[in-house]
Amino acid sequence: MWRPACRRRWTDLGAGFYFAGVFVTLVNWFVVLPIKGAPIGGGFRMPGVVVVPLVYAFWGFGMWMIFGLARRALGGRTWNR
Repeated sequence: MWRPACRRRWTDLGAGFYFAGVFVTLVNWFVVLPIKGAPIGGGFRMPGVVVVPLVYAFWGFGMWMIFGLARRALGGRTWNR
């Protein structure tokens, strides 16, 4: 009983990290920046190539936490069900 609930929690967490760290970063680099007139990927300068995906991944982690807390506070489904 414990393992499936734990696995789902970590799967949701991983999805938040991957969505924000990969998908949002790629959309930012290849869609948003060219629309703003900046070079694709911001020129792929070295600190940004590493820092930007990490910042977005932690943003995804924070959104995962806020969404879970709001869901619990509003009486929604808990993490384990």
